[in-house]
Amino acid sequence: MEERRKTPRVRITKEITVSPLEREVFLEVKALDLGEGGMRLLSPEEFPVGTTLFFTMEVETDDGIVDIQGEGNVIHVKQAPAEGYEIGLTFSYLPDLEREKLQELMLLQRYSAPSP
Repeated sequence: MEERRKTPRVRITKEITVSPLEREVFLEVKALDLGEGGMRLLSPEEFPVGTTLFFTMEVETDDGIVDIQGEGNVIHVKQAPAEGYEIGLTFSYLPDLEREKLQELMLLQRYSAPSP
């Protein structure tokens, strides 16, 4: 299968909170990988393609613990091998400051990942 992403991804295992913009419900999901353009999530709940999710994740950086917040659109959903759903999210709103924090997180993940 041909890679369609425009930016590289890093593998992460991080709990994040998501909330569909049309509902006041907050759900803990797991981020599985992350890139400048989006991320892959493992969610106990299925979200239809086209759903906009607000997300927030707490990350440790050189400046201490910070939150990264933004919005993303669900672009694909599939049943996860164990349980739940794998959700592809493309960022639709990520302010410059949040993008900088995301880039720092990705850089830290790249350098802390074990070599193959």
